[in-house]
Amino acid sequence: MPPNTDIEVVRLVEQLVRQDLHPIDEANALANLKAKRGLKNVGLAAIIGVSVAHLTSTLSIAKLPPDERKAIFGFAQTPSRDLLIEFIRVKDPVIRQSMFEEMGRGTLTRDAARKFRKEGREAYRNAPDQLIHKSKRHLQAALDALRAMPNSSEAIMGELAALQANAETISTMLRASACSPIVGAPTFDLGLTTSP
Repeated sequence: MPPNTDIEVVRLVEQLVRQDLHPIDEANALANLKAKRGLKNVGLAAIIGVSVAHLTSTLSIAKLPPDERKAIFGFAQTPSRDLLIEFIRVKDPVIRQSMFEEMGRGTLTRDAARKFRKEGREAYRNAPDQLIHKSKRHLQAALDALRAMPNSSEAIMGELAALQANAETISTMLRASACSPIVGAPTFDLGLTTSP
């Protein structure tokens, strides 16, 4: 080893070529080295032999919130560096949560994550509407079945009215949280009838 070679840098580069290094550990090690040495991305990229774009993307992984980082370490399948980078680029909390869940199950690929990110809210534009419509059909079928029973009591009808009120609350919450930023967001009317 040449006398002017930094042992810490050599160790980091050796770790980076290891196949089993977790992408979060890689990002943290690079961020720590960058901060410790006061390096800019250009300088650090030259030292470790990667492009500045590659380094910048990898460093973004170190900015994951601690709770997400901890959960990702617990995933049965380690997400790839590229998958984590696509995940980090998503700012929409609804899409981000869906991606996180799929990543945890090991079913999210980098290409699917990229599609999620590029489509943004468009991918979920109709999801709340479909959920409400499906719920409405199921609730209405349950109400109709209870009405058809010979001894349906006032207590059952009261419970059904409460169920409808809860469904309407959920509809309002979905409309407020998931759809309000969407121009032309669908509106929901469950329109269930609880009267016999």
